[in-house]
Amino acid sequence: METNVPEQEFGNGRGLVKKCRDAVLQNSYLATVISAVVLGITLGLVLKFYIHISDHNKQYIDIPGKILMDMVQLMTVPLLLTNLITGASGFKAHRVIDGRATAYFLSTTLMSLSIGIFLVMMFEPGSSPSVEG
Repeated sequence: METNVPEQEFGNGRGLVKKCRDAVLQNSYLATVISAVVLGITLGLVLKFYIHISDHNKQYIDIPGKILMDMVQLMTVPLLLTNLITGASGFKAHRVIDGRATAYFLSTTLMSLSIGIFLVMMFEPGSSPSVEG
């Protein structure tokens, strides 16, 4: 019985390793980002649980985090709204459909932004509660 399927090498798995290496090299930016996230999580856990850091040094670490969170808050809302308006202006359908779609997009985006901002202000992620006594 003949088949047209080429035979695969099942020997030592070098083909799989080569495919994985080629995929990582083709997506080097993605691999770098994923490795940076893993390194950051690992370093954060090591610093949190195994190394005692004084309050003075914690303030130095806290400053870039606060700056990053403020920048994210300042950039996210205007970027989302301008992208939404730009996308909604590209509709080429009937005016009634355009109006309804734009109203739907704007209302859902504003609801999600308001819920997100409310939850961030309510729970304050990144700040740890101080336990005394």
